[in-house]
Amino acid sequence: MSVYGSTREQDIKELIQRLKKIYKFRDLGQLQYFLDIYIIHNIDNRRIYICQDSYVDKRIKHYKIDTSSKPPSTPVSHNQDLIKYESEAHTERIRMYQKKVGSISYPANITHPDIAKTASKLAEFLVNPVPEHEKAADHCLQYLATTKFPAIEYTALGDGELTAQVPNEELQIFKNTANASFANGADCRSAEGYTFKLFGGCIDWAVQKQATVSTSTTEAELLTLLF
Repeated sequence: MSVYGSTREQDIKELIQRLKKIYKFRDLGQLQYFLDIYIIHNIDNRRIYICQDSYVDKRIKHYKIDTSSKPPSTPVSHNQDLIKYESEAHTERIRMYQKKVGSISYPANITHPDIAKTASKLAEFLVNPVPEHEKAADHCLQYLATTKFPAIEYTALGDGELTAQVPNEELQIFKNTANASFANGADCRSAEGYTFKLFGGCIDWAVQKQATVSTSTTEAELLTLLF
């Protein structure tokens, strides 16, 4: 499948004609579903939304996650401190845990920045997970089941410019934020993360543990700027 776009209808028609001379393909029209990503077009209001509700439903069903109890409000339990264990995990448990974390990591990278930190934390235990780690992964999947419908929204404000004039203010079309959580892990290494937003919606984000131990909040936040 190929995805293309242009503000000029004639350019699209010419591209299709050139491709038809080389390949056999069908034009499926406006993009609506791609790589388990649902794309919603609101042409009248000049907005596009992306979400992965169908993908989440399939993962919940595949792993037989219980969604009948009270849904969690956060991707990880507040009182759950995940740490590494010395005991050796069974091969089947390792394989299942790795599959679950992989299923969590995909939306964490595409449409769910709210679970990026949790996905990063769960990935620390891929080699030797224990029941507590798998329970945390199931908790995150339950959270995804309850937050599958909120979508990332992109607007056409600015007409391609990086700022747009709106009533009483200048709206920044392109934004970047970065932050660090000083020494919040058992090994005293700080967590860091960033987001980039364009046209009102996140286009890139990441969370990771810093490679070195920072000696102050200021140092941790300065290192984040180099992330």
